[in-house]
Amino acid sequence: MQWTNRLDYLKEKRDQYKEAQSILCIGAGPVGVEVATEIACRTPHKQVTLVSATDTVLGGGTLGEGAKRVLDRLDSVRLILGEKAQPVDQEDEQSTSTTFKTSETHQEIHCDLAYTCTGIRPNTQFLEKSHADWLDDKKNIRVDPFFQVERETGDGNIFAIGDVNNIDEPKLFFTAHMQAIHFARNVKNLFKGAAVQPYHGCQISMVVSLGPSHAIGSISGIILNGWPLGLDKGSKLAALAKHMIERISMNDYNTKETANDLIYHMHEKGHLFQKLITAIIRRQSNTSD
Repeated sequence: MQWTNRLDYLKEKRDQYKEAQSILCIGAGPVGVEVATEIACRTPHKQVTLVSATDTVLGGGTLGEGAKRVLDRLDSVRLILGEKAQPVDQEDEQSTSTTFKTSETHQEIHCDLAYTCTGIRPNTQFLEKSHADWLDDKKNIRVDPFFQVERETGDGNIFAIGDVNNIDEPKLFFTAHMQAIHFARNVKNLFKGAAVQPYHGCQISMVVSLGPSHAIGSISGIILNGWPLGLDKGSKLAALAKHMIERISMNDYNTKETANDLIYHMHEKGHLFQKLITAIIRRQSNTSD
């Protein structure tokens, strides 16, 4: 798509959003929760329906409970859990709204605009004919702990990082970023003739916006949910942390390399700091049990 066409496309989507009075968000992961709460906080006159195929939001746990508490407080948000939303063929072709039906209770949802916020399949279709042996049954690229593509023939100088590979960890920006940092360090070692290191996975940190001024998150095992006074809105500290993460990611402060090193050593499971954090968390868990 040419940039001029892309600009027209974005303007069209913006106009659709402005005109919409009822909006459906399908999927209650980080994207779905952020979209729903952002709309509810900035344009509370719009009605938002958030549908999750699971019985939780954000995968459950402490973050999921905290996010659900905030969603339940928002008058303009309707939360439907444990169901899928499927489009229904419309008889009235002149209607400007779209109808969806839930999979279990068969509720009809009429909306002017629908956002699909569920996970997507990896973009590996271009490999299916020429390099089908690279792919697993989920169409992810099979890699070893060094991100080298596992293939039947050829050398090992082909790598795959991020959502496209089959590393066993959630497909998130944070995990893809950690893989990119690890891979970059290994590439430097290759050029230096030094040994490359296997990727051990990472302790996931995640911050999810709950509107323009609040968020909920877990950073190095520390939960930021607005406790003790802001549980119904979320954490302003988490929102500030997310703002800083975004600015650092864009290298606005020229600190990206230093920040990446810090993030890597704090979260990659092969490093001492992360081993200590993991040991402390396990000890606390065993004590509470």
